[in-house]
Amino acid sequence: MSNSGEECISSLNTPVKHTAKKSKSKWSDSQDQPSTKQLQNTIISAVIEKINERADKTDQAVHYNTIQIDGLKKSLDFCHQEVVDLKNQHVALKNKCDLLQKKVNEMEQKVNESDRYSRRHNLRLHGVSEKGDAQVKSQVRDICRAVLPAEEAEMVVAAVDVAHRIGRPKEGGQDQPLRPVIIRFISRMARDVLWKGSKANNYLKNNRLHFKEDLTAADRATRSRLWPMVEAARKKGDKAYFVGDRAYVNAFPRILQGAELRREERKRGKETRMHK
Repeated sequence: MSNSGEECISSLNTPVKHTAKKSKSKWSDSQDQPSTKQLQNTIISAVIEKINERADKTDQAVHYNTIQIDGLKKSLDFCHQEVVDLKNQHVALKNKCDLLQKKVNEMEQKVNESDRYSRRHNLRLHGVSEKGDAQVKSQVRDICRAVLPAEEAEMVVAAVDVAHRIGRPKEGGQDQPLRPVIIRFISRMARDVLWKGSKANNYLKNNRLHFKEDLTAADRATRSRLWPMVEAARKKGDKAYFVGDRAYVNAFPRILQGAELRREERKRGKETRMHK
């Protein structure tokens, strides 16, 4: 009985032992598989590693960009200083150019005044025929005698220093305009006597001759600019005329002197450049 009882007990215990082995096997499998916490830790570690890796790359990029920005800043600072220096040089050169331009204008004015003063001894005669072998100086003397009274004519003729044509002979014969003759007198008084006597002279009109002042290039340009005002005044019936680079109307103060006209033109030119 006892043996059978032990066998019964052992037989009863046998399934229990098999169950215990089976549960041990399950526990062993569970040990091989990571738990949820372990998976979370693994994922977190991987993410942290990636973040650290990205952070390292970002730090390197930031460091590189910082170096580049510092280089660009130095370049910009250098360029800025260059621009400031160039601006200062530009201002200095502009002031120097303005000063030189002022001196050039003053020199041009002095040269023009000197040239104008020298030309006050001259007159230009237009319409003298170029036919024949007659000397120009002889023709001029004959014209002076025909224009002026005897006493004045001899004084003027004696004062004629030089008389010659201006420019080279032109080909084409009679179709070409006659070259003017420039006459230089020894005294300005003789020149003024002939200039005054030539006004409204019938001999000159009949022979299509006329005297003109010997003006400088600057004075001719000034007269060209003033001519529209003189012409308009004459059409209105006013007495308008030139004296040098000045224009007068009814013997009153000048319309505009040449030097003032040039200043006005320069002023308008500066205003135009400023508007642009």
